[in-house]
Amino acid sequence: MSAAAPLASRVPLLVKLGYGGGLFGLSIVQIGVSTLLLYFYTDIMGFAPASAGLLMLIGGLTDCGANLLAAAAATRMQSKLGRYRPFLIYGAAPLGVTFGLLFIKPDLAPAVLFAIALVVHVCYRTAYAFIAVPHAGLITRMSTDANERASIGGVKAAAGGLGTLCAGYLGLGLIDWIGGADERAGFVYFGAILGALTIVSVLVSGLITRERVSGTALDTDSASLLSAARYALGNRALMAILVANILFFIGYAFMYGGAAYFFKYLYLAPEATKLGVLAIGIGAMAFPPLWVAIARRFSKSITWVAGSALLSAAFVTLCLLHAAPLALVLALYLAMGAGKASVLMNYYSMTADAVDYGQWKQGRRVEAYSFGFLSLSSKLGLALGGGLMGLALDWAGFVSNVAQDADTLIRLRIAIFLVPAVVVAASGAAICFFGVNNAQHRRIVEDIAAGIGAGDPLPSESQRPA
Repeated sequence: MSAAAPLASRVPLLVKLGYGGGLFGLSIVQIGVSTLLLYFYTDIMGFAPASAGLLMLIGGLTDCGANLLAAAAATRMQSKLGRYRPFLIYGAAPLGVTFGLLFIKPDLAPAVLFAIALVVHVCYRTAYAFIAVPHAGLITRMSTDANERASIGGVKAAAGGLGTLCAGYLGLGLIDWIGGADERAGFVYFGAILGALTIVSVLVSGLITRERVSGTALDTDSASLLSAARYALGNRALMAILVANILFFIGYAFMYGGAAYFFKYLYLAPEATKLGVLAIGIGAMAFPPLWVAIARRFSKSITWVAGSALLSAAFVTLCLLHAAPLALVLALYLAMGAGKASVLMNYYSMTADAVDYGQWKQGRRVEAYSFGFLSLSSKLGLALGGGLMGLALDWAGFVSNVAQDADTLIRLRIAIFLVPAVVVAASGAAICFFGVNNAQHRRIVEDIAAGIGAGDPLPSESQRPA
């Protein structure tokens, strides 16, 4: 096995903040789409719930394919800017522009409107993938230290929480403040302003972040999709992340997509939707320091399990509560944000650790494609979640912009809260198979640096992962 570069440990705060700025922009568009696009399709565009869900599903599946293309492009990228940064710098504008176009409703026939919505959605998902995959892979080039990666993940999660605040409270506020009674016009301003903010944040992230880790062992990456897939299937740690991630993002889609329906049709206070999303953002910003401490003291997988349990408990509680003060409802949404942060701060860094584990175990580094598979799993989860939510609304008998009958309200509550509670709990169970703690990862990185693989005997063999 080739020798790796010397360990890159401490990452300057400015570089961490620059990296976090990328997720700030990605979170703005992701939360905007997850929270409002399905609602926009049903209540503004006038599409039937099943048709709206189909749009979300097709867009999500397109995203999955685009993730693989982005990973292949990153694997082959050779630039003075590095392997991943060029995608952020040159892809920022297409992402922001296509996001803005998502929330424009032209006066056209329904069939034409559906076709345009589909094309724009596919373009947006492709632009998103060519930012998200390289941004995810950047963490492997910032540090090789597991604890430092956890710290970077904490900054990233806080930045993502701030992006949630912008998309949720400020973004939803734009629809009310600027659009007023004209909700359709409000969505145009929402898309344009947040799209511009996304362009700036992703571009600045690409300019500030530095790829500090390099060397023969790290620069030798699998360039073949089939080869990468074969190695990924044999990487136990990576497979645990991918399965857990799909399940988590199904619940994630329900968490954000269900908020607008909950506050408008169940809680009968649509103006409080932005407060619910704000609470999620506050929880996501406030709790990363606690999760970082738990990850360093125990492990990242334990942090994921704890956060999943908290998120599931919040879902179940909201399902059972039929009359509750707004403060309690918002506290539960804050708990959702806290639980969400435990996963979002760890899934990049855990994938980076899994890449190192795979190189140590299999003698082959699969970096860019591993992050492509990670992003693919996220988008597959979002696609399944969006499609399932559209079907769940249809199953509930939901009809947009009218009062729902009692039976519909019961089924709507089950669809919005109980379904995601189950899949998020399953995500926590799946991540238990990750099996690489901080001490083991430290030894793996040292072995790689020394050119030692899993098949080479060492006195400390018992400390190694299976």
